[in-house]
Amino acid sequence: MFLWGSAIYAQSPSCLDDFENFEIMEPPVNPTDRNQHYLPTIAWYGECVLIGSSTGLSLIDPRNPEQHLHLAHITDRSINHVAVNEQTKTIAFNVAQEPVVFIVQSGGSVSSIRAERQAVTALAVSADGHLIAVASSDIQADYGLYYDTQIQIATTDGQLVSNFEPDTDIEIITDMFFGEEDMSVLTHNVWPGYFGDDIALWNVVTGSPRWNYNDLTSNLQTLSDSDPLAITTMTFQDDIILLGGLDGYYNDRNFYGYGVHLWDIRTRHRIKTIRVRSRFDESDIYSMPGLLMAFDSQRPILATSFGDSSVQFHEVETGKRIGEFTSEQEHVRQIVMNPDQDLLAILTDENVAIFDLEMMQIVASFSLLNII
Repeated sequence: MFLWGSAIYAQSPSCLDDFENFEIMEPPVNPTDRNQHYLPTIAWYGECVLIGSSTGLSLIDPRNPEQHLHLAHITDRSINHVAVNEQTKTIAFNVAQEPVVFIVQSGGSVSSIRAERQAVTALAVSADGHLIAVASSDIQADYGLYYDTQIQIATTDGQLVSNFEPDTDIEIITDMFFGEEDMSVLTHNVWPGYFGDDIALWNVVTGSPRWNYNDLTSNLQTLSDSDPLAITTMTFQDDIILLGGLDGYYNDRNFYGYGVHLWDIRTRHRIKTIRVRSRFDESDIYSMPGLLMAFDSQRPILATSFGDSSVQFHEVETGKRIGEFTSEQEHVRQIVMNPDQDLLAILTDENVAIFDLEMMQIVASFSLLNII
């Protein structure tokens, strides 16, 4: 399917030209007895889509998906984290359960950083494209649990800037973002099996904590219908933090709903709350997949999904729902915003759809089965 709303975009050069003479990478994979299943992951690279999967890393121009490039090829594992700086066109990725992060620059140069722990759990590239943040953890062999989290900040050519263990209580960091003009790194910290996650802001050079979730929400009420009770997901763009999760108790077994809360990272002031699901009881917590979020700060529009077959679009100023995407009998696995092009990439079980936020419709789609 192909229906671009912008003639300029439709006629612009393909991002595939950046890697015209690129030699396919074959990252080494160490033997492991921890057989885990990893879903594909996607990221924007300019006007193109990067897909990390169990076969490697692929670059696809949605306007012509038949003409795609394989940047890396792997077997017996999966690429499970991909981070991109769209200004410098820097790509960072790693192979699941491995400690090495590969950094690919536009034009084809490749460098690498080795994490302190056994497995990389999150990646981020700074706004100026010069720094990379890597979170890693060791893995308990018998149970597959993560522990001893470490954060490294390095230049994209592999020079170490700082290396610190943020908190011995953090089991795994699942998301990272640079903020405050690349002087801080924001982390989403998870303790599997516990109710509610944590976030924290760290100084890039010293590794000292600036604040955490409790500091951010210290003046809010956990029993309020408009205040967060337990955070389960986080994203960040243009100094705005978005925290998604359960809002306060309606009574001892019911919650007011699922909300997304927008915060200014500099002032720690809450800007907006958007209710994305109304009241439900505690039994829904165990059957409901986690909330997926993507944010376009320029419009501004919030996209959300509960991992079912739909994506909802909300106008941030009013909180009203202004549109919806529905796939055919497929679960939504990931949504990623490209604010420079007003596009949203939607990854489902077997397909990628490109949704135009101005036209509020799908403008391109392609099957993963022909690529990975």
